[in-house]
Amino acid sequence: MRRWLPAVTAAIAVTATGVVHGVWTGRWDRADAAPAVAAVLEQIPWQLGEWQGQPLELSAREAASYSAVLYRRYTHQRTGQSVTVVLVGGRPGPVSIHSPDYCYPASGFDRATWVPYQLPFDSACAAAEFKTALLTKTQAAGQTQLRVLWSWHAAGAWSVPDNPRLAFAGQRCLYKLHVVRETGDEALDEDPCVDLLRPLLAAFQRQVAVAE
Repeated sequence: MRRWLPAVTAAIAVTATGVVHGVWTGRWDRADAAPAVAAVLEQIPWQLGEWQGQPLELSAREAASYSAVLYRRYTHQRTGQSVTVVLVGGRPGPVSIHSPDYCYPASGFDRATWVPYQLPFDSACAAAEFKTALLTKTQAAGQTQLRVLWSWHAAGAWSVPDNPRLAFAGQRCLYKLHVVRETGDEALDEDPCVDLLRPLLAAFQRQVAVAE
């Protein structure tokens, strides 16, 4: 009997790993969330208050991981300030990875301290939880500084858990949002990113309610 114990243990470990991976990636979901996700993102307005959107194109390689992608630049019609919005949705496995706190340092930006930020946007909803940082990239041509805010949405709430793959395992679909602008040293509450986020999150919430 003891001769078989290592083989049995290994088989159990392999099976357990496969089950966990299947839950994370949504491999056994009966219902395909892609049409609903696409419908939500397609209905986000191009005009959000004084902000007017223009389409941007994500590379085919990056877009392939998601069921649907919204990639736009919104420009404030009075001030001329612009904010880039990336909002993607799909199965939790692919959407829960490649968060900005890893991707930006990999692209040459200095590592920064990401701090939590609570954004009230609708009296009927809980405040949206974000993480944000000022990121700096120094090159021969000069220095670039970006303000980035990002979060995930599942089960009716925006949140940024420490372990998103575990926290969102079993969800039918997951959304990831980050907004970016080249910035100076404005206080966060005065940043145009925040001004755009309020109508953007409210519009997203309305479309999610319709899709559900």
